[in-house]
Amino acid sequence: MQSYFKYGDLESNPKYSCVNVTLTFEELSARHVKRPFIGLLFITVGVLFEIAYILSLSVIWYSDLLKMSCFKLMFALGVLDCLTIILCNFYTGYLYVIGFEYCMYPYTSYFVGVLLADYGTFIFHPFIPGKEELQYTSIFQTTTNTFVSIAISLCYIAIYSSYMAKVRLGTSQSQNRFQRKILIQTTLVCLPTLSTASLWASFAFVSPSAFLMHLAHLSWQLMHGMPAIVYLFVNKTIQKRAFRRIAIWLNLSASRGGPYADKIQPMPCQMGITDLSTGQQKTN
Repeated sequence: MQSYFKYGDLESNPKYSCVNVTLTFEELSARHVKRPFIGLLFITVGVLFEIAYILSLSVIWYSDLLKMSCFKLMFALGVLDCLTIILCNFYTGYLYVIGFEYCMYPYTSYFVGVLLADYGTFIFHPFIPGKEELQYTSIFQTTTNTFVSIAISLCYIAIYSSYMAKVRLGTSQSQNRFQRKILIQTTLVCLPTLSTASLWASFAFVSPSAFLMHLAHLSWQLMHGMPAIVYLFVNKTIQKRAFRRIAIWLNLSASRGGPYADKIQPMPCQMGITDLSTGQQKTN
């Protein structure tokens, strides 16, 4: 980004300009392997992640959960994850399908990132024809990934040590069960972040294989999609409210003569509502 402001545009940038590239869009695409199956798989998984997030975030937004700081943080991170899934699943899937390289969409690639289908993930080197020998590095990303991988590892050690210390002190069984559930959820949410940061940090010191680069990209997708899966299928607070919301939506479809009209029964909470002022039950 610094070089963009330095030169004013991409055409004047000696490392990122495609002015001298005479190949057409189709010719550039023909230079690379097309992976439509993987691309469509990425897009499909992205759709599932987004659906899970929409359900989870709607539960947080339309309930009293948003009053708690932890759920406010979960909601904010969820919105950011939804936006990132557009990049790491939908956009990446499209690039896999067409067999992409930098000069096909130079401005988009410069600001979003360079992905080559041959390598299976985003890389620093754009491999512009005629500039393959130039060096492209980012000390900032390497430093950040190294710091994140070390910090998460230390946090895990501290959390697990604290948990085991409380177990040895003989806390109640119900409290131990609750703490174990929290530990499992945090592990599932943060493990993809740890693996992604660790893999990308290692790429600065060793030459990665194609398998490791594909694995790093998959880990990046899970880093942003796994929280939605955990919220919806592991976190009982969100899970129960989400499934109740789905049942309400289906029941609304039934009341309007939708396809579920003969299959959906009213939920107990919809059959009667207690008036708190009189203690009498009202029927909807």
